[in-house]
Amino acid sequence: MTAVERIRLENVFLDVRGDLERIVRRRVRSPDCVSDLVQDLYMKCCRVTLEFPNFQEARAYLFRMASNLAIDHERVEGRREDILDGMASVTATYDGRAASPEAFALAADKARQIETVLSSLPKHTREMFVLVRLHGLSHREVAERLGVSKSLVDKYVLQALLRCRDALGGLDRLD
Repeated sequence: MTAVERIRLENVFLDVRGDLERIVRRRVRSPDCVSDLVQDLYMKCCRVTLEFPNFQEARAYLFRMASNLAIDHERVEGRREDILDGMASVTATYDGRAASPEAFALAADKARQIETVLSSLPKHTREMFVLVRLHGLSHREVAERLGVSKSLVDKYVLQALLRCRDALGGLDRLD
């Protein structure tokens, strides 16, 4: 029983890359996102230390990884859209409305909570969040500026949004 070594798993990946892209593309419709996810899959594949008895089992393992990665991505994207919709409604609630002293104090308290959360984030996560949410750059623009993938920007901005939401006790308490 020969093990497929790390190098071999990478070779298996290269042999079946087109099939892996098709698996991811079935769930994820964005071609850029498919490329990013398959690149992420390759990076994960490089870290795998499991042993496989043959090419077919290594191939099946990679197919399962690709399917799981696509499913996870769709789950995250669904949550991201919900959060962004919630943030848009929060913004609309405060736009153009004179705040009472109580509302102003509550908003100031929430701003302090968000500031605390943002200062506790890792540098790259905070930087991406600030570029997107405060400077108005698109995720693609941030990715190009920082030399990372768009999906990485998506993930980090989502993490920051989730941390802010959690610190405030959920989006329904923001209004």
